[in-house]
Amino acid sequence: MQSLPSPIAVFPPFIARQPETLRLSGNKKGSGGSSDYKVELPHGQLVFTIDGRSGNMLHDHHHTVRDPAGTALFILAEHAMGDNAYFCEYEDEKRFMEIKGELTIFHVFFILSCPHIATMHPSTQGQKDKLLTALPARKSDTHISFTNNIDESKTELVVSDARGSGPADMRDARSGAVVAQIVGSGRDQTITVAPGMDMTVAVAVVVAMAEAKVI
Repeated sequence: MQSLPSPIAVFPPFIARQPETLRLSGNKKGSGGSSDYKVELPHGQLVFTIDGRSGNMLHDHHHTVRDPAGTALFILAEHAMGDNAYFCEYEDEKRFMEIKGELTIFHVFFILSCPHIATMHPSTQGQKDKLLTALPARKSDTHISFTNNIDESKTELVVSDARGSGPADMRDARSGAVVAQIVGSGRDQTITVAPGMDMTVAVAVVVAMAEAKVI
């Protein structure tokens, strides 16, 4: 994975210096509860822990992201009234990142073979007609916005529909550069982070997507 032209970070100490492979694994806390996650390097070294807790009237599910020493870095929370919408805030409750899913409905066209009904078409008994039909399909993209603390620029990332068979790319919306790739299912994901990208941002996005069930 190529290095980014310029770093993208909220927490500069956690910028990847080389392509980093992170393994995210989560465990759900009972029926209707949040999940706890851990993020490790391939050889098992702990990078982050993510503690889930139940919501309240202001927020739905909360997750506290911590470094390996257990120090809280920030909180990831679901908007109480939002659909697939999350935000990140510092310990002082100042928000710094928005994560929102967008659902697009489109139609998939295909050819359907239908046998004739003999009583209606006796002369063509046994043949089939080919009919063009369409079914609605869903495509979910995730959009992320925050301020890059390296140069104070407004930054937008996008993850295209992550339910395909191959890796899902997380891209810088402005340059098109791939900042991370996501492979996995549900709460178990492998995240490859490009050099120059903040690992905390990539992890927060993937956890939000896992909680929203769009990966």
